[in-house]
Amino acid sequence: MRLSGRTRLFVLKRLLPTILLSSGLMIPASQARAGIISYSHTESSLMSGISNGNFFVPQYADAGGMPLTKVTLTIEASSTGGLATFDNESPSAGMAFVSIGTSLRLRGPTPASAPTLEVEAQPQSSNTAGFAPDNDGAPPDFTGSDSVTVIGTLSADFESSWITASDALGPYRGNGLVSFSFIASTSARAFGVPLPDALIGATLIDTANFRPTSAFTATISYEFVPEPSSILLAGIGFLGLAARGWRLTRSDNE
Repeated sequence: MRLSGRTRLFVLKRLLPTILLSSGLMIPASQARAGIISYSHTESSLMSGISNGNFFVPQYADAGGMPLTKVTLTIEASSTGGLATFDNESPSAGMAFVSIGTSLRLRGPTPASAPTLEVEAQPQSSNTAGFAPDNDGAPPDFTGSDSVTVIGTLSADFESSWITASDALGPYRGNGLVSFSFIASTSARAFGVPLPDALIGATLIDTANFRPTSAFTATISYEFVPEPSSILLAGIGFLGLAARGWRLTRSDNE
């Protein structure tokens, strides 16, 4: 079916704004067709003590005209369970701070002398309370009014870091894999104010019930935008088609 000149002119007027918007000529190049690709890795059950390992994600493979502009590393870490107790071995009363949880550090790419991305998260449960003078003598019994306990309820920490410098983005470009390493350590801390007289090492913390577990999800996101030259070429092509349609419409009307 052959469209009349008036019909083609009407269609051209309606479609031209859409053509310009899709080509990026009516919006800043930095906002045209920007995109994000993300990869996630989860460690679901890291037991008490020190856990470490590594994982891999694909590099960003630029298919042409979509250069990498930013890499973001995000950690959602959690810790739950366990119990830590401070016991006062001093004749003085005071305040105690007790915490239990996980310290997590994730870095990449590895191996590398200077990783470009590094994030630390510390999901912790804590308790601050007053304690009475020592009422049990040595060794500590971790009960009674001269002790302070924290129970490891579910706690979470969300941290992120990103890079945009071109040289730092280099290891993330290509068709291979990028390696990230992690180390997670469950721990408890306790201190009293004023400091008790004769508390040394493990006598601060009851370790018999200290069994927290932790987990984390790491997400690596690649952000990219079209090169301005690619947007311009696409826009010129669309304008060329529009101009040809306009000429054909004029010739039919003459």
